[in-house]
Amino acid sequence: MGWYFGVLKNYAGFSGRARRREYWMFVFYHVAAMLVLWLLTMALSLPFRDSIDGDGGAVLVLPLLLYYVGTIVPAIAVGVRRLHDADKSGVWLLMALIPGGVGAIIMIVFFSQEGDRHPNRYGPDPKAPQGHYPPPYPQRPVHQQPVQFPQPAPYQQQPGPRNPGYRVE
Repeated sequence: MGWYFGVLKNYAGFSGRARRREYWMFVFYHVAAMLVLWLLTMALSLPFRDSIDGDGGAVLVLPLLLYYVGTIVPAIAVGVRRLHDADKSGVWLLMALIPGGVGAIIMIVFFSQEGDRHPNRYGPDPKAPQGHYPPPYPQRPVHQQPVQFPQPAPYQQQPGPRNPGYRVE
């Protein structure tokens, strides 16, 4: 639950980076809360389905609607921060609007990829200990010389039909 409340505390924080765990734990608890509210709404609205006008249970949808509206900004913010971790702009979040589920699949792939292991333009690596970053590539000690491979002997042509030293007898 700490991951969920951490995202809610950083309500409108669109800068920085979010780990995969932060994003997916928020999604898990968000979907679970939406499901519980929806089931509660359906269960409480059953007595109103047989009423003459049929609108008596519409008021019961209000908590679900308020929860959704109240968490849409943190959900977008954590999505943008997750894209920042992969060194992508938050504008890529608009790919989710591609119809037919294609955009959703693309976003799931983006959100599932591991983020950069180094600081990028959006901030430091959230997985790295504070103040310590691994080098961007393996470092070779200065005193170590590159490996010298032996050079092959020069190619010597044998007499043949396309070689001037060829004689037909």
